[in-house]
Amino acid sequence: MNHMSKKRICLSDQVRVAVDASGKMRSLICKEAVPPIDPAVMCRFMAGANISLATLDALADVLKLNIVAGSSVPTSRKAGKK
Repeated sequence: MNHMSKKRICLSDQVRVAVDASGKMRSLICKEAVPPIDPAVMCRFMAGANISLATLDALADVLKLNIVAGSSVPTSRKAGKK
């Protein structure tokens, strides 16, 4: 039996989508985070680099993100936004 399964989108890419979908300038997200996120770290993250769990937690707080098992998320994001 051949099952076609949907490819899971990694958590970091889901957060990148949430950053882009938030409608907030990245610089504002960085300032609102506690502790503040260095804009250079945000830039590298949005370009595909990894971030620390502490930075991920700060982003989740600003963007009001929660993890929900089995939920669907957008499958793409526009690169270079804001």
